[in-house]
Amino acid sequence: MTEQTKKRCPSCHQSDITDFSTCRFCHTRYDAVIKAAPESSIGKQLVAPIAIVLLVLGPIALIAHHAREVQTAKLAVIRDEIKSVGRPRVLEFYATWCGPCKAYEPTVLDCSRRYAGRVDFQRLDIDDPENKRYVAAMGVRAVPTTCIFNENGQEVYHQSGDLPQEWLDDAVKKVAR
Repeated sequence: MTEQTKKRCPSCHQSDITDFSTCRFCHTRYDAVIKAAPESSIGKQLVAPIAIVLLVLGPIALIAHHAREVQTAKLAVIRDEIKSVGRPRVLEFYATWCGPCKAYEPTVLDCSRRYAGRVDFQRLDIDDPENKRYVAAMGVRAVPTTCIFNENGQEVYHQSGDLPQEWLDDAVKKVAR
């Protein structure tokens, strides 16, 4: 009968009382010599650039996160306004100097007449200081921009450009009662 002794595997570092010559966990010989993996010089070369990137991008990420929180808070104000009325709302952002906005105006006005009393329409000049909070909250970057909200204040449509009459009509029909 062979004598069982406590052995420690040089590879997986498991301890076992055994008379076998190989580890039962990873099958490495107990008398094997395991060399340490050489340190990667690439890893050492990447530490400084990664640290610099994190130092630069960290504050930018925090600023972007704060901007999203502010925009969400401003959007909450719009949602609360719509909920209090209990009707869907169409916000159309335009500029007086914008050619496509002028071409799109009759389409919006016609649609607002057809859905009067069921859907609120609001035309907002982006250059008017009173409308800046709406422009910022909706993230308007181009005009004309049309945003449609349902009666719960959830945005269901957001599109830039002058839309054909049929497209605007179809989008408004989906939220109108």
